[in-house]
Amino acid sequence: MPRQGLNTEKVVAEGLVLLDERGSQGLSLAALATRLGVKVPSLYKHIDGLDDLRTRLFRHVNAELYATLKEASGGGQGRGAVLSMCRAYSDYVTSRKGRYEATAFGRRDTLDLNSRYFELLETLVAGCGVPDERLSEATFALSAVMRGVAQLVKLGIYGDDETAARAFHTLVNGVLDIYASEQPLRAG
Repeated sequence: MPRQGLNTEKVVAEGLVLLDERGSQGLSLAALATRLGVKVPSLYKHIDGLDDLRTRLFRHVNAELYATLKEASGGGQGRGAVLSMCRAYSDYVTSRKGRYEATAFGRRDTLDLNSRYFELLETLVAGCGVPDERLSEATFALSAVMRGVAQLVKLGIYGDDETAARAFHTLVNGVLDIYASEQPLRAG
């Protein structure tokens, strides 16, 4: 008989708390069962094991991150919206380190969540004067900048928020300037 009041939503919610406290390395069914006051076999009434839990956490975290980024963009376009989204991404990574680690739990069948994020960013980039034929590449480059700078912020490489904000601002504007220019892009 399942523990009174325990359901899949509560198991996932507690998994999120565990991620927040211990990061992805501290996520295990044993730790989760202990937190919930049950034995590990009891969890199987609500999830199909650690892989299922990770998939559910991935879906939750990506939906949460997408909503955060969409709200930060304000439904607008242009550089201001792109910069707001970049700052929100960095803030999420630093304030929700364990949850952010869960974005690596995705598998091929969960990549649709990442495409929503990419489409949102592409819409914002389109409002920055980037020609259609460069839009996907510019969005990919900007996504790489966001993820890269966010990782460096997470690791404490920049030292302070002001330095990180300046770096983000400079890199985002640089990417947008390059892709919005009329100059042909050359590799190497």
